[in-house]
Amino acid sequence: MEAHSGAHEVDFHSTVPHDDLVGSGLERLVLDTSGLPAERVDSFVSDLAAGAYGEVVRAKGFMPAAEGCALVDVVLGAWEVRRFGSAPLYIDVIGRNLKTNEMETALTHGFKELACTA
Repeated sequence: MEAHSGAHEVDFHSTVPHDDLVGSGLERLVLDTSGLPAERVDSFVSDLAAGAYGEVVRAKGFMPAAEGCALVDVVLGAWEVRRFGSAPLYIDVIGRNLKTNEMETALTHGFKELACTA
């Protein structure tokens, strides 16, 4: 019997281009995180992964940290935040039924427009 690592096979020759998310029933949202207080990063990312802002399939990018920034990675409910040096502060979110207004309110209490549909 062959051992498997649990990884799924990936078809690198897929006919669905990454940019054709709408055709796949997915939405893409790019969030400016420059105004997010560093102490809110973990709770926001945890909520994002748990589905509080829609069905997030993938999110990645950078958020403020006490020093430099934090590299954020969310994949199908699992999440990780790691220290990183300097980088542009944004996060790219891909999923279904994304709750843009709720994300904006959670990050800024509605004081700043930070979300734009890509």
